[in-house]
Amino acid sequence: MQEEMLEHFARLDEKQQAAFTKILAAFLKLLREGPRRMTIEEYNQDIEYAIKRVEWGDYMTLEALFEEVKSWT
Repeated sequence: MQEEMLEHFARLDEKQQAAFTKILAAFLKLLREGPRRMTIEEYNQDIEYAIKRVEWGDYMTLEALFEEVKSWT
């Protein structure tokens, strides 16, 4: 399984490798630290930041996401 994972990782482009690495890092962080509760303030900050990203045009449509995923195979 590890060899297969490394083989597939090597085929990804730089953007895909970065995305995969972020996902893996988040997963490992959760394993190390365990789940934690988010405060209302943290939740509100996340929502406000997400709204700002949309206002800046920094988002991906569902259609664009599907096209991106199709390009991975």
